[in-house]
Amino acid sequence: MTTRVAGENIEVRGAPGGDCSGDGGAPRAFLWRGRLYRVSRVVDRWQEDRAGEVWQVCASSGRGADEVFELRADRADGGAPAAWSLVAARG
Repeated sequence: MTTRVAGENIEVRGAPGGDCSGDGGAPRAFLWRGRLYRVSRVVDRWQEDRAGEVWQVCASSGRGADEVFELRADRADGGAPAAWSLVAARG
């Protein structure tokens, strides 16, 4: 299994309507390097610090098997994610 650490900004899509308000805020898809990845399941979720939480998800771009990704949501004062980044990809 190969681990890549990306630390790149990504666009995350949640529940219909483009936010992450459904499923407890779980991401449903994300755009990384011009490719759309659909999340098949959430593996884990943890609070990393006061402003950020990490979602570990299984996702695929449709070009092979699922990979495991760690997505970080940095939260603004209001609680909604202000920015998302891809922390690691394992596949």
